[in-house]
Amino acid sequence: MQWYTYILECDDQSYYLGITNNLLRRTILHNQKKGSKYLINKLPIKLVYFEKLVEKSEARKREIQLKGWSRAKKEKLIKKITMNFLDFLFPRRCVSCKRIGDYFCLKCLSKIEFITRPICPTCGRLSIGGMTHPRCRTAYGIDGLFALACYKGPIREAIHLLKYKFVRDIGEALISLFISCYPQTLPQFDLLVPVPLHKKREKERGFNQSLLLAELIGKSLSIPVKDNILARTRLTKPQVNLNVEERKVNLRAAFDCQVKADIREKIVGLVDDVATTRSTLIECAKVLKRNGVKKVWGLVLAHG
Repeated sequence: MQWYTYILECDDQSYYLGITNNLLRRTILHNQKKGSKYLINKLPIKLVYFEKLVEKSEARKREIQLKGWSRAKKEKLIKKITMNFLDFLFPRRCVSCKRIGDYFCLKCLSKIEFITRPICPTCGRLSIGGMTHPRCRTAYGIDGLFALACYKGPIREAIHLLKYKFVRDIGEALISLFISCYPQTLPQFDLLVPVPLHKKREKERGFNQSLLLAELIGKSLSIPVKDNILARTRLTKPQVNLNVEERKVNLRAAFDCQVKADIREKIVGLVDDVATTRSTLIECAKVLKRNGVKKVWGLVLAHG
């Protein structure tokens, strides 16, 4: 059985400490929603801290310890450990088997097909380090591609949750995997540029998943992110049901470079979630190269 030591803060700025094996029932009375006022001894309260412990005796010792702390020390603890209330009400589940714990359980993590044999982003054949083959290079072509995994299984399910179910915090789990496999042989990027969404589609979705991923990568690798460089000037059809040639036509003249001065002679990491036929990356790289960028590499979670 799982026990909890918890702290509740009342409206009169006093604290209520206790232990329970059913934190939800003790604190959320009458199934009220998050943000509502809960009542203990007729005082509105909110849950500000909880700590999971295995044994009841451990929870009791922790409760006694917390009760002996000064108010300032309790407030410091509460500020340090911020409770994610939604994680408690709706615990994370594995994207594949739905087991409670994290977005990738160990069993399903082993099912992910990480890419060990990178490809040329232009022709799709095997390539050393994901670099574009010499015979495939053009003046305005993409220079290379790093993809984390094949677009199937848990990775596919996770990306679908991010894009279509709007589970934004799954991006952190995906980028954690991405960074753990990030090769040191990649160029030193001057900046990261996310593949843009059209304003209408971004408004419908509420966010651009490529920007979210770029920001997480940039934070981990200390690379600046510029989301004002590229813009999608034309609302294109969804790429999902189009073949290779149709995708190329669909994306033609769909992107424009908005800021040219900041990118001349720069090495750019172009961030997207999936590169199925790589048409989007190739088109964006073309626009960036025509406006003075020195090198463009695609950085994606999956391809295939």
